[in-house]
Amino acid sequence: MSNLAKTLKDEIARIAKRESNKLVSAQAKTVSHLKRTVAAMKKQITELEKSQKPVEKALARIQPESPPDVTSEKADGKWFTGQGIRSLRKRLGLSQQQLEKLLGVSQKMVAKWERKKGKIALRPRNVQALTEIREMGKKQAMDKLGLDADKKEKATSVTAKTTPAASPAPAKKTSTAKKAPAKKQSVAGKSYTAKDIMALRKRLGLSQRDLAKKIGVSQRGISHWETKPGTLQLRPNSVKALEKLEG
Repeated sequence: MSNLAKTLKDEIARIAKRESNKLVSAQAKTVSHLKRTVAAMKKQITELEKSQKPVEKALARIQPESPPDVTSEKADGKWFTGQGIRSLRKRLGLSQQQLEKLLGVSQKMVAKWERKKGKIALRPRNVQALTEIREMGKKQAMDKLGLDADKKEKATSVTAKTTPAASPAPAKKTSTAKKAPAKKQSVAGKSYTAKDIMALRKRLGLSQRDLAKKIGVSQRGISHWETKPGTLQLRPNSVKALEKLEG
């Protein structure tokens, strides 16, 4: 019995070894096949890299010409954000409507820009206009809008009052003496506010342009009157024209 058991054990071990050798040899064949495939792929990669080097060199010669132009255009800083436009407008002391007039854009366009986040895609003419406005000071912006007309009237009235004492010619004194009372009478006669101008225009059913034609001033002047706070300081002929329209 002991010899039979030993024979069976040896036979089982032999069969198991034979089967395991079959599995190992199959795995070995698969591994060797994979190694050959990897070696072939590496060879192809090296060949592709060698063939790509002349192309890279040719591109390296061509590309340096175009990128500098693109970067130089973008490096000028000619782009704007909504926050940048808002800070520019506040620095110049302008309303959204006044900035729209300076730029020559449609209504509520500035408000739309200021609500956007990040860089804003603007037309070239708007970018150029904003760049010019960014270089302005507050006085230059007001001058371009024509909002310094009242200040010039004040300056001329002050010089008219001071010239009689400084000028020795009696003719100039009498002429200034005649002009000064006329201004006082026009100011004392009737005073207007922005609400008065707007109410009169709406009551007559006129646009700012139509009212400007009737009074003999520019449309910007009417727009300025309707946005300026407090009592307006108008020219005598403008006051008379407004009084005629009121009837």
